[in-house]
Amino acid sequence: INQTSCNPADVGTVINTFPSVWGCDSIVTIITTLIPSLDCNDNNCNTTDTYNDLTCQCEHTNISPSCNDNNPNTLDTYNQSTCECLHTELITLLLPNAFSPNNDGVNDFWGITGLGINTIYLSICNRWGEKVFETHNPTDTWDGKYKSFNCEIGVYAYYVTGTFNNNETFVRKGNISLVR
Repeated sequence: INQTSCNPADVGTVINTFPSVWGCDSIVTIITTLIPSLDCNDNNCNTTDTYNDLTCQCEHTNISPSCNDNNPNTLDTYNQSTCECLHTELITLLLPNAFSPNNDGVNDFWGITGLGINTIYLSICNRWGEKVFETHNPTDTWDGKYKSFNCEIGVYAYYVTGTFNNNETFVRKGNISLVR
């Protein structure tokens, strides 16, 4: 008898003798040959490819790699087409519409916050168009003073222009309410 198997442990020749009561023994020879294992590579980087010796089948297990770079300033994704982790820098620009520079420790300064800000120009003007604050530093804040004196309660206009780290430009205009 000739048979095949994909399990290397099954390969070989087995001879079985079956004696009979009438003296006519039967000899059965079983020859098992190895089926070569298959190349299970499906050329898909999103699977782990293995050959199962028991079932003689290829098995493809989906994988989902962790792309987390532990950076809260990036959006981490996996591109299944290229099999690469992508880390996209988050860009945001937050401009509050009010602040209260009264030295109570809450909202005493007005400034720009955000992610991925590279450069800025910021100017703040009073209701007569007089520039009361100006900066090129993204971390500078306005304390509600002009020439060391407290500015009046009221509405002030701001103009901001700049770039994010990805070279995208932004321009924003708006109003700030100064309350005490």
